[in-house]
Amino acid sequence: MANIKCIASDFDYTLSHFEDPIEKGLYDILRRRGWNDIDIRKAENLAGAQGFSIQKFIESAKSLRSELPIPDESSITLVFERWLNKSIEMYDDSARFLKKWWGVLPIVIVTIGDQLYQRQKISLVQLSYDELHVVTPPNRKVDVLRSTIERYGA
Repeated sequence: MANIKCIASDFDYTLSHFEDPIEKGLYDILRRRGWNDIDIRKAENLAGAQGFSIQKFIESAKSLRSELPIPDESSITLVFERWLNKSIEMYDDSARFLKKWWGVLPIVIVTIGDQLYQRQKISLVQLSYDELHVVTPPNRKVDVLRSTIERYGA
């Protein structure tokens, strides 16, 4: 254990997850507004390639099919925010692991996505860390990890 100089981890589905999966949460919000799963998935994939956020999702949906019902963007955003606030949580084992090592070794979180959305999720789970790097596509996490290894040595 003496050789380890820091702990670096991804965030999404490594430290945290949605109690109510996005395929249920986001999809249910939009199904109630007349969307079908194929259109939702296309918009989700397009938004994800840019670093997902609900705003990017709505813009992606508009660009894919102008006939998609998006008259209530603020309502969709509000309902999505409520879902996110109640659904995102840390994995129990991740929370215990990080609590054990907090203050002993530097904890570096390297995640990819929309800056504000990723930071919002991390804030919601009350994750303690020494460094946070949110990589925005098309940039790559591996570049940040390589730099972290160079700084800490192991």
